[in-house]
Amino acid sequence: MRADLATEITNKILRLMETEGSNWKSPWVGQGLHRQAGNQKPYRGINQVILATAGHSPFWATYKGWQQIGAQVRKGEKSTPIFFWKPYAVRDRETEEEKQIMLARTYSVFSADQADNAPALEIQKRPEIERHAECDRVITETGITIKHGGDKAAYIPSLDHIIMPTPEQFNSRGAYYSTTFHECGHATGAPHRLNRDLKGRFGDHRYSFEELIAESTAALVCCAIGITPEPRKESAQYLNNWMAGLRDDKHAIIRAFSHAQRAADFILKETPEHAPEPARPAAQGPDAPEPGP
Repeated sequence: MRADLATEITNKILRLMETEGSNWKSPWVGQGLHRQAGNQKPYRGINQVILATAGHSPFWATYKGWQQIGAQVRKGEKSTPIFFWKPYAVRDRETEEEKQIMLARTYSVFSADQADNAPALEIQKRPEIERHAECDRVITETGITIKHGGDKAAYIPSLDHIIMPTPEQFNSRGAYYSTTFHECGHATGAPHRLNRDLKGRFGDHRYSFEELIAESTAALVCCAIGITPEPRKESAQYLNNWMAGLRDDKHAIIRAFSHAQRAADFILKETPEHAPEPARPAAQGPDAPEPGP
């Protein structure tokens, strides 16, 4: 595995947080979800951020992947490394039981604007009324109870419901939806959902990490639907804690987006592709397969 990739993406996100403040996510959500050119499947988790901050078209493939669809990466183009998680079978030394763990490897991809004869690829943007209707449907189908009224947005674990201001109290529908998806992100952590640790208190590491998960969840869900999330006032309160946590642990952002992807899958009712595979060394480099990372 390219050992410094986690450090590289962490440093890039830290620079975005320093320059963009609480609006740090805006530079990577404007194009929608970045996708594999061959099958149109979106990349997952931290790979969305890596690719979106690379400054290219939102369609990607390996060197061989472009050849397979009739395109050719131009000579001298620089690849972008992303993560690929591979299941490995390991045996517990004490119990002798076999279990699977996921190990990270990297492989390299190129964007459509780095290849000649790339097919015409475009992310179709639906009318705003359709995107808003999709947000309403997704929120309803989570089954999470939301109570409107007052001026505070929060998930209350002890009651397992969300309190939200009314949509009219927000500056835009985008702000309302991104805030709602943030709180839904928290709600996915309940024991009967994804069972995350929600016991942190304001200011401590667990609290700020959970806030980063919820913020990233909202961004992923909004990207999937085609909504541009707006910065929340509360994000500014957490920004310094996020930055401190990322500086202390260069893998924290990867874990946060891993949790956020699971939360986004839950909210969007997506079924991740985790088909069991034989344990073998993960493919690396330009000949790596096109998984759903």
